[in-house]
Order: sequence, then structure tokens, then C-alpha cells
Amino acid sequence: AILAQAPLQLPRASAVSPCSEGCPRPAVGSRLVGRLGIGSGSSGIMALEDSRQVVNALAEDLREMDKALRDWKAQRVELKSAVQRLIDVLPAEGQGKTTPLVVMTLNLQYFASYPADQEQALGKLKQALGGPNPPDVICVQEGLASRDVLKDVGFELIICTGALKLAQSVREMVYSDAAALKACAEENHDQLLCNQLYLRKDSAWVVEDKGAERISSDTTLEGGGNRVHGPLAIRSMGWLKLKKQGTASPSVFVMCTHITGGRFEDQYFVQQLAEERLRQPERCIDVFKGRKGAKDDDIGILVGDFNATETYKADGPMNSYFKFGIKGSEGVKSDAQAANIPEDGIESIFAEYMVSPFKAIKELNWTFAYGDEIGVTSAFGHLIDHMAMSKKVPVKSVEDGWIPCASGSSLADLSRPLPSPAQFPCPVLPLPNPPAQSCFCPTPLPSPAPAHQRPDLDEIPPRENSWRRTFDLDGDPPVVATTNSWADMLDSDEDPPGFSL
Repeated sequence: AILAQAPLQLPRASAVSPCSEGCPRPAVGSRLVGRLGIGSGSSGIMALEDSRQVVNALAEDLREMDKALRDWKAQRVELKSAVQRLIDVLPAEGQGKTTPLVVMTLNLQYFASYPADQEQALGKLKQALGGPNPPDVICVQEGLASRDVLKDVGFELIICTGALKLAQSVREMVYSDAAALKACAEENHDQLLCNQLYLRKDSAWVVEDKGAERISSDTTLEGGGNRVHGPLAIRSMGWLKLKKQGTASPSVFVMCTHITGGRFEDQYFVQQLAEERLRQPERCIDVFKGRKGAKDDDIGILVGDFNATETYKADGPMNSYFKFGIKGSEGVKSDAQAANIPEDGIESIFAEYMVSPFKAIKELNWTFAYGDEIGVTSAFGHLIDHMAMSKKVPVKSVEDGWIPCASGSSLADLSRPLPSPAQFPCPVLPLPNPPAQSCFCPTPLPSPAPAHQRPDLDEIPPRENSWRRTFDLDGDPPVVATTNSWADMLDSDEDPPGFSL
């Protein structure tokens, strides 16, 4: 830099002494520039000019190097700031492994079988909702808008379809059926039956948006044959948009619903309800498709009670349900006759009606997080609680459990500990002559049950059930490690040789 700024001045040599070969040689007192002698002769002048060209070229190179170094320092500051901003939104080391998204579906059956002893009930909830992977989100079906039992176990109610006037009373939802109303406390008969979404208070996931939509149509159930009748009960869907705080994880939309169906409404399957069950999951997914600020990496998870298993099998539980509760209905026979459906063709129409929600979801290219390999969640012996995803997301773990209850069964001993998730599912003990409206619960085994053991379809499963799924939504941990190494390098004041990004 000094050479580039100062004029070049080289002294003349006073004399030149020829060498033995006759070439000029600088006398004493002359200066050497590089290996060229400088003198007063013509050869000395040429050497001087060559030297000046070399020094000028060197000075130009030094100027360019100086500019490059200054630019690098400025760029390094900007790069360091950009990388730091990237680090700020990425999970800390190990965070992605310890805080995945855990979603639970929980059907409370309007507290018809909820323990009367509140302390024991609270203890059971703590056991069911605890463990190494506590749920971040709980999707409740058949809860009561007037009752919040999860706040005492660390969960905050975010969405209640009852509070948003998208629900009806227990009485209306069971079509004023006397036997169904008798199964729950009288003070609950006129309470709003609803879907709810809860978020664990210390969850790493935060709510960015929320809402609810009605998904059922204005349809009236008409017909005799000792069936219920009247306007179709309202069905709704509540949803949350979640983001894992302090990370670049995708946004997740968790939707909770309870699709039309069940023993009251299933008897109208010959009429228009097959189309109704087909459209309701489509309406749920339409809400996800129409979300504000949509991004390609957003993930939708539809959770709820579908009142059916994905596949209808000729010798399966839905076939048994058809034979037991549908085939002999006078109302069903009357509808089939009016529609000119032969008796041997009724079951195929019933099968199409039952699996119609799954058909709709698959046609929209959504996938299911699990299948009937996990066991049963219905008193008729089939899996009715499901989770569908907008894209294939790795399911890191599976936990399923039942919450013992008090009504309808003397076998549910609330003083005994609830089995750990590793012990589920455990065999269900059949009860003799069960009352039609009671909720039967398993007796926890004294010792852990084998993990592969499943209840027989002929045995009576519990109605109050929960299913927990853990989704892996984080990025690749090495990305975090690489980013941290960039930050460490940029924290240094040294210019790393050969550094490139």
C-alpha cells in the first residue's frame, strides 16, 4: 500500500565498472533492485525501466488485494449476521429429538362413564396423559362445553365448538332417546355436546390461528320403524394452526371432528346419509386447502371419530354390527323396499355407507397414520378413531390406551394403577348380559400384558379411549450442526484460508 501511494524515486549510480565479460557492473555506492544492477550506462537505464514496471505491477496487485480484503471483511459481517438469523430460527442441538408433535384423540362420551370420584378421576387423567411423550394437542369428541377436566392436568382449552354455537345439547344429539339419556347424569342432558382442542401449557408448539366450521348439512331424518327422527344432528370441526416456537418447522393444522354416524343415524343409511358421510371429511379438508397464508410445506392432520373402520370385511366387526343392529331394523327394511333394493343387496349399500369417509380422504391423496392393527375403540369391536394426514409424515411412535371408568361395570377397579402405554392394549374381560347403554371398561392386568396381545372382537372394549401419535416434523439434525460450525468460524477474527460458502 505504501509503494502504491508514494512516487518511485531511484538514485542514479555515479559510475559503472565493466565486468570481465564486458557487461556493465554497478560501482560501489550503486543500489540493487531485485537482481538488476542500476548504473548510468544504457544497460542500467533498461534495467531501471524494467524494475519500475515490476514494481508498478506489484503495486497494482497490492491495490487489488487490499480491495478484496476490505470487501471480504464487509461481506463477512453481513454473512455472519445472516447465519446468526438462520441459527435463531433453527432448533437447538437435540431439540428436534426431544420435542416432536404428539397428538391425542380422546372421546369422553359426554361423561356418561366418567368416574364420580373427582380425585380418582384426576389421578387417572394424569397417568393417561403423562409419560415420556405427553400429548401436545388433545382432540376431544363428545365433550361438554360446560365442563373442563383437562385444565387441572396441564392443558389449556383453545377451541370449543359449543362456545362457538356450532353444537347441540346431549338431548338433541341422541335424538331424545330415553335409554341414551339415562346413561348420563340428568344435569348433563341439556349441556352442549361438542368437539374441543386442547394444547399442553408447556408445549413447545404455539397457536398461530384457530377456528371452527360446521360440516353437516340441513338434512332431516324421516321414517318410522321405531327409529329416531328429526333434523340431522349438527356436526362440526375445530382446528388449530400450530408452529414450533424458535424453529423453522412447518406449520401444522390439527383438525378435530366427529363424523355423522352411530347407532341412531346408521339406520338411515339407505336414504341420503351415505352422501353426507362422504362430504363431511371433504368439507374438513376444504378448510385446510383454503387456509390463509398457505405454504407448500404446511401439514394437515384430521383427527376424530369416524364411526367406522377403514375396510369392510365380510366376517369383520362391521359385518357383525350390521347383523346385530341394522339388518333387522323395520325402518331399514322399509327404506330398502321403497328404494327397490333386494334384501341381499342391503349389506353392500351399508358397506359403502360405512367406508365412504375413507374413500373421500383417499381420493384427496391424504394418508392415514395407522390402521386397525392397533386394536378396537368401539363397543361393537372395531376401530373408529382415526388420524389422516395431508402428506406422508414419519410417525415416530405409537401409544394407545384406555381410561378405566366407573359406570356400567363392577370390573373397573379405580384403586388399581392404570397400565403404562407399553402394556397396552390389554385383554378386555367380557361381561355377562351387558346393559345396552352402559360403558364397559377393561380391568387392568396385575402384570404387563404382551405388546402383541389384542382384544378379541367378540369381547367388549371400552368406549372412553385415547390414541396418541407422535409425528416427526423437524429438519435433519446435521443441518443444525453445520450451521453452528459456520457461526463458530465466523466468530473468529482471522481470515480462514480457502474459506468458501
